[in-house]
Order: sequence, then structure tokens, then C-alpha cells
Amino acid sequence: MMNRDALLLQNLVKIELSNCTRCEEIPPLGHLPHLEVVELVGLNNLKCIGHEFYGHNIVVNQDNEGIVSNSCNGAAARAPTVAFPALRELVLEDMPNLEEWSRPGVSLSSYSSPDTMKFFSRLEGLYIGLCPHLTTIPGHLLSLQELFFDGNKQN
Repeated sequence: MMNRDALLLQNLVKIELSNCTRCEEIPPLGHLPHLEVVELVGLNNLKCIGHEFYGHNIVVNQDNEGIVSNSCNGAAARAPTVAFPALRELVLEDMPNLEEWSRPGVSLSSYSSPDTMKFFSRLEGLYIGLCPHLTTIPGHLLSLQELFFDGNKQN
């Protein structure tokens, strides 16, 4: 989903990955500048949402005017890196083995550090359901207005 195919997805606004029962890793979606809704449902083998989710080796910058650009040069290091710059809603549902959802780290890009990384800057709604083993989620979700959490197992 990187390189040439990523250009085809630049205008994607919503994506749902549903019932991918063998999926063990989330594709890198954080670099998609217009993505507003992500729904991850029924990923039974997923144990961790890690740095790959935010976009491997992709540096996405958003300037003060809201203009988003991709860059992989050293100049990008001076501006904050933004993962999921337009995301407003995130759904994590029916993932019985999910234990951890980590924040992006240094490994996200050789040009960013946790101090310059910004993620989910517009996230308003977070819905977590039927993820009974999930114990870790990223902090600093400052724009969050609605949180739904139901960790119970389905019968």
C-alpha cells in the first residue's frame, strides 16, 4: 500500500477493515491526509497496533494553514510530523486478542522523534468495543470529545 498505490489512496476519507481474521499487523494508514474515519472490526489475530499503523518511513507535515505534504528529506525534521491529520473517528471492535495500542515512536521515521510527532490531532470520537484484553492505549488525545469503551466478550 506504499509507493505508487499510496498516491491512489490520497483522497480516501473512510476505510473499514472488517473480519480479516488472519491479519496480524495493521497497514500503514497514518500518512493518508484526508482520512477521517477508520474502522477496524473483527481482526481476531491482531495483538498490537504498533508504529506501523502510523506510517513506516512516511513523514507527513501539516503547516499552520492546514496544508499537508509528504516529505522524506531532512527538512521535515524541523516541522512537527502529523500522523492521521484529518482523522475524526476511530473504531476498534471485536478484536479478542488485542492487548496493546501504542503511540508512534522513533521507529516511525528516521526524521521524527516522539517530541515532534503529533498524532490524532483532530480525533473527536474513539469507540472501543469487545476488546477484552486491551490494556494500553496512547495518551494525549487532546481533541477527544466522545469515548465509548466496552471490553466485555460476546456470548
